[in-house]
Amino acid sequence: MTYPSANRSASPEVGPSSRPYTPVQHSHPSSLNTSEPSTTRLSTASTASQFQAHQNGREFLSERLLAFFVKSKTEEEKRVLDGITWNGEFGIEGTMMDICQALGHALGGSDARLVCGGRSKFTNESAQCDRQERDNNFSDVVILTRDSASDHTIAAGWSDPSSTDAQHYEQLAAVGVVKYGSSFRNHSKAKAKIRRRLLRIAITPIRTHTFGFTLINSTLVIYLLTATGLFFTPNIECTLENKIFPLFLIRLLLLSELQLGLLASNRSPPLDCSKALLLPASSIPPKTLSFIATNPVDKSSLKIIELITRRSAATGRCTSTFRVTVGTGINSKEYAMSIVFVEKKHLEDHDLIRRTIAAASPSEREGLSNVVDVCRGEFMVGVPFLRLEELEEAIPRALELTFYEECYRSIYEVDSTVALAKAILGLVKGHHNLYKLGFLHRDISDGNAMLDRAGNGVLIDYNLSISVDLTTSESFRKERSVSASNLPSIKT
Repeated sequence: MTYPSANRSASPEVGPSSRPYTPVQHSHPSSLNTSEPSTTRLSTASTASQFQAHQNGREFLSERLLAFFVKSKTEEEKRVLDGITWNGEFGIEGTMMDICQALGHALGGSDARLVCGGRSKFTNESAQCDRQERDNNFSDVVILTRDSASDHTIAAGWSDPSSTDAQHYEQLAAVGVVKYGSSFRNHSKAKAKIRRRLLRIAITPIRTHTFGFTLINSTLVIYLLTATGLFFTPNIECTLENKIFPLFLIRLLLLSELQLGLLASNRSPPLDCSKALLLPASSIPPKTLSFIATNPVDKSSLKIIELITRRSAATGRCTSTFRVTVGTGINSKEYAMSIVFVEKKHLEDHDLIRRTIAAASPSEREGLSNVVDVCRGEFMVGVPFLRLEELEEAIPRALELTFYEECYRSIYEVDSTVALAKAILGLVKGHHNLYKLGFLHRDISDGNAMLDRAGNGVLIDYNLSISVDLTTSESFRKERSVSASNLPSIKT
């Protein structure tokens, strides 16, 4: 069975001293170990509060999401659905297992990707899980990535509560929460659980968005978490006769990895240099015309070698950074690559800063990170194959890949006061040079203070930088005052 094209009607028109320096302890992932390093192993409470902080005002009811997944059955879908039957009530784990098995047979073996009974795998995801997270009265349904499902031990590990094999969120394409009993409490707890699941999947560094669902008794709600926000459908009543639930699962299973939000598939974290992760050309957006690279990066052989920083938010301008290589052998070159979701506001200023630094001489940009290439996708609400409602509150964002000429190290790697003084001197030079080029950084922090290969301090991240001339304008002062609560580095 082939997936109905994205063009299928999916919507209604839908110093210096030699004294040793003891750095502050700082968690910093050094490999693409995406199995929740300490900086992102969040307790249930902190996950919920973080989700609330980033989702405030970013949750949207979507009829188009509903239409895409459960309306307008094709003849082939009707034929497949006719062969799917089950006994029992929705929300019961045994019923879910029957549905998963029937779907697997109908789709020719896709049951290896659809796993029911994975609840125990989420139970101890954090050492600080609270009572709510340990509630095993909810079942979890997970859809594995195709790469993960090809290893049968992974599927077995997710479905077998007694399995001690390590499971990782990178192995999941989508997730659902299922419960029998339609009380308000069950609906509320299911919504909280699916938010946590979606957030944890979405902040894995090679994701652009993620799908999920809740099925409480026979009431289905479908979710899509993107950098714009959390979209969800109205309540959908599922019955044995209308077969809406298996139809939704069929359409979800037949989405490609890229449509499911995976830029690349990584079944077995951590990633080491002996097994680089190839980023397919189809995952890379086109070059942006606002930045003409002098020496463009050859992205045909782009490989992710190491995760440097992981984004901690699912929405907004959230960034992950990697060490990547292009080419092979003696022609291999190394860069730092950031993945970020940008909005149009201030984008011209950001591009101008990049162009100005790139055009400056080496001495003029000393202490500053230099961008060598930029790729940027289309601004949209939703995802490329599923255009969602253009709501006033929903900010369109674009996937942007930025390549830097060097992969910098954390400033916490300094090991003496001499090295620290050298790093600080480089940072001061960078701040001064940026000002001479006509811009204020406005976001000096330990996270934006890095080291180059020689140990010199380098400033990165110009997302809040602005032209010096703008700081005297009345509009800037007003904007600065309004945004201060969201931008803690700006003082009013």
